[in-house]
Amino acid sequence: MSAPHRRPGCRGVAEGLAVAWNTANDAVLAEGKRVLIEDEHRFGGVSAIGVDEHVWRHTRKGDKYVTEIIDLTGIRYGTGPARLLDMVQGRSKEVFKTWLSERPKAWRPGGFRQGGGERRRQSVQRRHE
Repeated sequence: MSAPHRRPGCRGVAEGLAVAWNTANDAVLAEGKRVLIEDEHRFGGVSAIGVDEHVWRHTRKGDKYVTEIIDLTGIRYGTGPARLLDMVQGRSKEVFKTWLSERPKAWRPGGFRQGGGERRRQSVQRRHE
């Protein structure tokens, strides 16, 4: 049995391209912003999202947590993988509420309802009305 294929992290990419870690990281962030954040269609077809928190920064300074918003539509309907919609600094219910309130009303016509109670990991489904 062969070992599972692993995608290289930023360090591996930097080494493979013979560039500094900062150079590789800057390129990854710029491309991520281009294909994710600036994609005006990234919220299209979303009917179920997951919300979770993650330790992003392993230092003593500043807020080290981010709230991740994941499109779970493909998982729910068996049509594809989950995909990252956004990451927002901080970890609280208010962080998610603020993020949701900043989305266009057309994107959230029926609103969302929360599943799973007050647990850290939340599953949120779009209402179809």
